[in-house]
Parts: sequence; structure tokens; C-alpha cells
Amino acid sequence: ISNLEDGVSYTFDIIACKTIDNEVHASNPISVTIKTMKQTGSSKTVSAKLYGYDDVHVYWSKASNATHYKVYYKK
Repeated sequence: ISNLEDGVSYTFDIIACKTIDNEVHASNPISVTIKTMKQTGSSKTVSAKLYGYDDVHVYWSKASNATHYKVYYKK
């Protein structure tokens, strides 16, 4: 989605759809609200080290203009 303004909250409704026998079935909508923020500079280095089988340490250099970080992971 382009042209979103910085610092503004936007709400999106997400609906899952499935076609069965040429008929569309939709789930109840789920609303998600996000707040936009300016992009900062990127980290120059990122590294990760595995300790054991389920312990990962992630390190990075500070990005320019960053005041805090949010770290996400995916299985």
C-alpha cells in the first residue's frame, strides 16, 4: 500500500475466502490497526549464533536515527 502518511493509524479488515463448488465462503473479518512510522537507516551488520537447539542470540549494529527496535521471528 503506497502513499500512507507517517505517524497515522490505519485499520484494515482481513477476510479469508474459499470457493467450494463455485460458491464463495468468507470468514468473519478480522480488524488489524497499524501505525506508520518513518523508516530509519539500516543496520550495517547482523549476526546470529545458535546456543543448544533452541537458544539463538542475535546481534546488530545500531541503525542511524533508530530509537528502539522490534524483533520478529518466524518458525
